[in-house]
Amino acid sequence: MALSYKGARLPPASLQLLVPPVRLMSALVWQIAQEHSVLQYDKVLDFISLVIEIVPEILNPIQKAQLIMGLRARLVLELCHVDGVTNLKTIQNHLDKIHSCSSELSAYDQMENCEILRMSYRNFATLVQKILSIPFEKEIFFLEVFPKKYGSAFNQGIQQLVSVFLLRLEQLLPIPDLQETSALLAGSSAPEEFSRRLSDPAALKTLLLQYRERGTLSSTLISDEEDIILHTDGRTLALEDLDEESAESLEDTSEEWDPETKSDLVSHLYICPEFEDSYEDPQLPVPLQPV
Repeated sequence: MALSYKGARLPPASLQLLVPPVRLMSALVWQIAQEHSVLQYDKVLDFISLVIEIVPEILNPIQKAQLIMGLRARLVLELCHVDGVTNLKTIQNHLDKIHSCSSELSAYDQMENCEILRMSYRNFATLVQKILSIPFEKEIFFLEVFPKKYGSAFNQGIQQLVSVFLLRLEQLLPIPDLQETSALLAGSSAPEEFSRRLSDPAALKTLLLQYRERGTLSSTLISDEEDIILHTDGRTLALEDLDEESAESLEDTSEEWDPETKSDLVSHLYICPEFEDSYEDPQLPVPLQPV
């Protein structure tokens, strides 16, 4: 049964062949931000924190504070809403990281609102404590306060900050073109990686089949006016090189093929003139000699 790949999603193994790993990770971060998959924010935080640790200038201090603390605060509230008692240890861990982040960012000289940042942490920690310890407070908060302060506007703000972060990351790590990649591979174990990929070609086949179905390949072929391969001493190996008698025999299809009567034609087609004398039996077809 023929398989249709139109509209189908590529499996991870095929996608990894097409998309560079950093671009793939960035796309996953963007997808989580767009879909507001709050319980996946810890993965986003791990990725963002790693990048900021190595490249702190990727965002300014205000952007870092808003992005990191915003993601953690939203995740903490989600954990409280789901089951605060069960997630108590995880919630405390995130609160500690929010506190560390606020203290670190407040140390910057250019941080004009450092006191506001510290106050925000204290107010948030107090709120979480109330939600976890007083069921009535939890009910009122998620019913009345949460939709206003942590609803669509908050989510859009997070998404905008994630977008800024990912755009800056693309500026930092532009995807190299073919020549740049070739230069980067110089002296590396590229042949081993190439062999490893081809040892199990299923992922590559899936990738090629799907994109073939999409029709991304141009139907216009490269011009073959200059034949740089099939030339021998300035002569192209083509039917035009046949003498008139051989050409006429090709056009005559009424007679049955007789190896004995057609051996001269076969020999003429497959044997270059300069190689004819080197074979004991010139009637046997000889494969085209490489130039």
